[in-house]
Amino acid sequence: MTTYRNVKKACASLALVAALVPAMVACGDDAKNDPWASLPTKNGVGRIELGQAAPAAAPGNNLYLQRVVIDPGTALPRHFHEGTQVARVEAGVLTYNIVSGNALVTRADGSSEVVQGPATVKLATGDGVTETPELVHYGANDGKERVVITLAALLKTGAPMATSTS
Repeated sequence: MTTYRNVKKACASLALVAALVPAMVACGDDAKNDPWASLPTKNGVGRIELGQAAPAAAPGNNLYLQRVVIDPGTALPRHFHEGTQVARVEAGVLTYNIVSGNALVTRADGSSEVVQGPATVKLATGDGVTETPELVHYGANDGKERVVITLAALLKTGAPMATSTS
């Protein structure tokens, strides 16, 4: 009798797992395809702070880690950063416009090149860019899917994330 009850419980557990796994996989696929779909945007751009610190090794500076989303059809204003910023495209294709200065572009395969402005570069998933204060630039999403970017910025204390030149 005990064996029959244990087999019955095991079958019920397997049935529950069999029912839940497809639902969990479906939810995982949605999150994998666009985990930032619900991040609200203002004027087509959304930003969430992932971390911030005042590093002892860089007095007078703050270090930021952020995730940025850019909706299709959105272009950011021309700007520069009062420090160094390193960004990586996590999803979509960013149209990266260099107005003046140089940008270090690193491709997903590890190759890199210095691009002199004025120039336009397409940054795909896995590509990155290193920006310095002398670089005036702006990004745009000319595609049909959201662009998702992860960035780290080391900026002077009190400096804005971006300083507009428009």
